[in-house]
Amino acid sequence: PAVPAPDAPPADVARSFADAFVAYEVGETSDRTSAVFAAVAQEPLARALEEEPPRLPAAAEVPKADVLNVVMGERDGEKLEASVSLVRLDAASELRLTLEQTPEGWQVIRVLG
Repeated sequence: PAVPAPDAPPADVARSFADAFVAYEVGETSDRTSAVFAAVAQEPLARALEEEPPRLPAAAEVPKADVLNVVMGERDGEKLEASVSLVRLDAASELRLTLEQTPEGWQVIRVLG
């Protein structure tokens, strides 16, 4: 996952976050995923992701999802919802992100999915 520029549009921020998140959720964290979270996630969310890694089953390998697309919702003031389509083992799922425009650029403030 690449760290987007500070003035990146919200769709690019959502895509960068989602690419880092699908690696994170299967335990593939790295300096790059940490850098993406630090750059595009609001500080409490970035800290929570860093301090509380996902719980993975001990005896099974969890397959990594692929990000298919990002669809942005309508802007509501400084906030914007994004729907991220994922596929894992031919099964589709969704990741819902809430982004907020800040002086530092767009940041992810909530993840559901």
